[in-house]
This record gives sequence, C-alpha cells and structure tokens, in this order.
Amino acid sequence: MSTATTILGLEKQDTGANNNAWGTVLNTQLDLIEAAVAGSTSITLSSSDVTLTTTDYSANQARASHLALSGTITANCNVIVPAKSKLYCVTNSCTQATAYQYSVTVKTSGGTGVVIPASTRPVWVRCDGTNVEPLSIMPAVTIASETEVSLASTTSEVLLTFASGDVTHDPLSMADAANNKIVFPAGTELVSISLNLFLTATIASTTLCSAIIQQKSGAPGSSGYYPYEAVYQRRGTGSTYTPLTASCMFNLADKAIGATDRGMEFQFLAQLDTSTSGVACSGWEAHAVILR
Repeated sequence: MSTATTILGLEKQDTGANNNAWGTVLNTQLDLIEAAVAGSTSITLSSSDVTLTTTDYSANQARASHLALSGTITANCNVIVPAKSKLYCVTNSCTQATAYQYSVTVKTSGGTGVVIPASTRPVWVRCDGTNVEPLSIMPAVTIASETEVSLASTTSEVLLTFASGDVTHDPLSMADAANNKIVFPAGTELVSISLNLFLTATIASTTLCSAIIQQKSGAPGSSGYYPYEAVYQRRGTGSTYTPLTASCMFNLADKAIGATDRGMEFQFLAQLDTSTSGVACSGWEAHAVILR
C-alpha cells in the first residue's frame, strides 16, 4: 500500500508493491518533483479567494514552484496555500479599474500572509508551516489614498490621512493608520521616501504649492515637532489637476542631534501659501524603503 509524503504529497511505494508497474509510478512522482522545483500554475482571480488544490500522488496547484496570478479583480483576494513548508515564486499580473484599490495576498487559511504587488516582477515568499512570509520583497511600505483632503481655507500644513485599507504593501507592518504615519523598525539607518500628491481646482500661478515629508522629532510618544522635512514646491499652473512629488533620503544612523532625538516616525502633508477656494488634495501615494 502506498503512502503520501508529508509536504508534497508524493507517493511512497511499499516494498514489493506495484509489481511490474513501479516504473510508471516512479515516473509520475519524478514529474511531480520537477513541478515542485520548476513548475508553474496559472490562477485566475476575480472577487473571491482561491484555495490551491492539494491532491496526493497527482498534479495540483499547491505543488507548483511558480504561481502566475492573473485576471481582473473587483475585491481584495487571497490565494490560500497549504500550511506546509514550501517556497513559492509569485507573479501578480492582475488588473483592476483603479490602481491600488484592491490587494492580492498569498496566505495560509489561518495566517496573515504577504500582499503581492501588482507587477510582472516575481516575488519570492516562504510558508513556514503556519504563515507565509516575504523573502525577496524589499523592506518597504506603500500607501495610496483616495480620501480628499481640503486645502481651501488655510495656509497651514495639512496632514494627509489614510486608513488601513489604503496600505497596499507593508510586510514589516510599518504603516500606523491610526496615527497617519509610518514608523521604521529600531536599527534602521538609511531610508528612501517619496510622496506624490494630486491637487484639484484651479490654482493661480502666484500660489505656491508644497508636498511635504516630515520626520517626527522629540521624545517618542510626545507630540514633538517636525524640524526635519523634505519639501517639493511649485507655483500653481492655472491647471485643474496639479501633481506634486517630493522625495528624499534620511540617514537615521545617528539619531541624536544635541538634545533632540530624530525619531523614526514620518508623516505626509500638503500646503498652499494662499487660501484658494475649492482646492483639495484629491489623492496621494507614498512609498518608503529601508536601504540599510
């Protein structure tokens, strides 16, 4: 009587079993091993979770080395893999009506998993038998918010807010949606951060627009203040749709300057130097990567 291997479900033959047929059984198992090492399976997503098939002794989706995801998604989707130790290379080629609106996560049934960015680039993940964790994903966080933030009635800096659903990539859980900030792990030395924001309504050419990345200073947990910031500024163009981009690198290796501690918390803001009726930030996106 044959038995299945614990992880890949390959057939182990009993001594003396499959007389005159053991070669056929063995060849099938060699094909399955090849699939586990270098095989690919295509998975089409739409609006529901997909649980990979796990049949013993025969071809199945979960055994493949490469998961090729495609389809037009209209809701957040999970690709559920068995809770067994395995490496997967995943390509997310799914499309959607609005970029960043929905996410695709590879996970076990009881785990949190890894969000796979929509890209033709492959991403390696590992199931440790309980959860799926990232391997080749950069230690990064991506936020994309479509919540409108009015800038019309003030010339002060206006905080750009986001919800947990706006976080599209965050394997290290650096996005703190409750406090509208990202927080880098202890020991981070060098980070790269970018901010894109989009302003609506006509902005006069004499009005200065600013996209701001701010680093929180002061004692951790205090209200602090923000003396360290990167600002991109431009005059209004008279356009009804004005994109602004700010980007910077922050060196956090030596956090203390005098009595001020440069915290590892960052927030994103927008500002006009002249109150302008109807002007709002209609959407924004931020990306931060730990370089060292």
